[in-house]
Amino acid sequence: MKNVDVLRKELDLYKDLSCDEEARHFIETWDKIISLRDVSTIPLILDYFKDETDYSWIFESIRKDLEIFSDEDYVLGILKFLRVNSKDNKDWMKSFFYTILNSEECTRILMKNIAVAPKDRLNEIFDLITTDSDQYVSIIDTLKKAL
Repeated sequence: MKNVDVLRKELDLYKDLSCDEEARHFIETWDKIISLRDVSTIPLILDYFKDETDYSWIFESIRKDLEIFSDEDYVLGILKFLRVNSKDNKDWMKSFFYTILNSEECTRILMKNIAVAPKDRLNEIFDLITTDSDQYVSIIDTLKKAL
């Protein structure tokens, strides 16, 4: 099996996802990275969600692939990513947070580690979520108090 650095370089070779052939190679390489089940690949994975580029079916599949990691690794990976990423990926971050909020264990881990992420980014994402759905208002109010 190739190491992560080699696979990352392969991903960069096939980053024009509007081209079917490159998208196919990207996904094949992606599957190799996910199969490693290496926690250190979470930042690499999340790095592809830096903007709102519309490759929805590919990125939705990748987003779901992240769920192979433990709840703690998943939540901490998302929180740490919020410290370094651009603010141009609101919809993707909202998707990741829906996954967290829909799991009692992930929500507990989020509450325990909420200080890992920037307060302004969390508030921004929380506001987006509560604008979309009343279902999360109570838990988000609790999370905001913990900030």
